[in-house]
Amino acid sequence: MPRGSASRGGKPTSGSRPSAAPRRNAHADLESRQADIDMVDGTLEDNEAEDVEGTKARIPDDLLTRILHEFFQQEDTRMSKAANRAVGKYFEIFVQEAIARTAQEKDGRFLEVEDLEKITPQLIMDL
Repeated sequence: MPRGSASRGGKPTSGSRPSAAPRRNAHADLESRQADIDMVDGTLEDNEAEDVEGTKARIPDDLLTRILHEFFQQEDTRMSKAANRAVGKYFEIFVQEAIARTAQEKDGRFLEVEDLEKITPQLIMDL
C-alpha cells in the first residue's frame, strides 16, 4: 500500500476531504456594515459622523469618564487618556451599529427611541 493512503486507524483515506460549510468573508461583512453606517451617517468620504456645524459628533470625554466611574468598584480607580479614548471609540461604534441596525429594520423611515429599544437585546448579545 502506498505511503499516506491510510489514516492512523488503518482506514483508507480518499484524496479529498469533505468540504466544510462555506465561510463568510469577514472582510466583506465589515465593509458591508461600514457602508450601512455610512448611509446612516450620510458621510461616505471620511466615515465620521458630523453635526450641523461640521464638527465630528462624539461622546464628550467628561461624560464618558463620568459614566465609566459610575460602574467602577473602587472609587480610586483611574484610566489613562488613551484608554478613555479607546472606550470612547468603542461606544461610538456601538451607537453607530445600533443606528444602522435600526435603520435597516425601518427601511429608511424616521427612527424613534422605541425602534432602538427593540434592537438593543440582540445588539448586546452580539458583543
